[in-house]
Amino acid sequence: MNLPKEQLESLLKLFPVATLKLHFNVKSTNQEHLIREIISGSNTKDILDFAVLHFDYAKQHIHFYESDTRINVSSLQLINSINSYSNQSNNKKLTATFFVPYSVNAIEYLGSTAKQITISSTAPVQLQYHEQNNVKILTIKAIILERFSSSGSNRKVFITNKGIDESDIIKSIISDCEKNKHKLSHLDITKGVKDNFINDLIDFPSIKFTTSLSTITETMHENFTIKAKYPQKVPDIMQNPLDKTICKFINPNPDFVDHFRVEPSIGFISFNTYPPTLNSNPQIISMILDKNF
Repeated sequence: MNLPKEQLESLLKLFPVATLKLHFNVKSTNQEHLIREIISGSNTKDILDFAVLHFDYAKQHIHFYESDTRINVSSLQLINSINSYSNQSNNKKLTATFFVPYSVNAIEYLGSTAKQITISSTAPVQLQYHEQNNVKILTIKAIILERFSSSGSNRKVFITNKGIDESDIIKSIISDCEKNKHKLSHLDITKGVKDNFINDLIDFPSIKFTTSLSTITETMHENFTIKAKYPQKVPDIMQNPLDKTICKFINPNPDFVDHFRVEPSIGFISFNTYPPTLNSNPQIISMILDKNF
């Protein structure tokens, strides 16, 4: 199956230039030229295979759900998805990768001239099912999509409809699970996050948590973190639910991202920077889930 050039371009833009150069053995250093070189020498399968193999090199939103029954992720039907790849990995996780093409309508202004255009793109999503301590876990990894942007000082593009976004894809996954008699609920990862916090693996540069009387938001200046600067606040943090919180490793690890954001009660992690290694995000996920049960 072939994808339009515009969708392949949008897919490749989601990955670091260094990763693209190494895998496709291309010489260009400018992202636009590099992607053009890759597309001219590769077919759709080559590019989709690359995206599956290097999925964890991209910026990601991670959503965790608990299921009441075992899920065959490769059989799920995502909204508008056209391809899926399935594999059984060594750690007993059943994985399926989907590519969801979508389009948005826009108005393009070139100087004083306006015309309606359609911009096509692709949203990659990876589903993983595994069981841990008798808990059936569905993990949804959604690569963070780049915003559509103007190019050129004389060109302006205004999006007139949003097209499909991540929330639409999540809804379609949940809907299809329900059709297949799988009941999903958010997997609370608070215990795993707090365990790594109290054992001095991570600290919080920014935190939001709820007490019986109020919601407290605290954002530290510069490179300060909550526990290091205000250890007296740790008991309150440990006793109350966490909301949107940024986690930072106390001892920097060159194999890990510097920081990531969590919303533990709804089982959400955001890795909004490129990871230094392919195993960076999966290792951080394991650090949290291993301490969650």
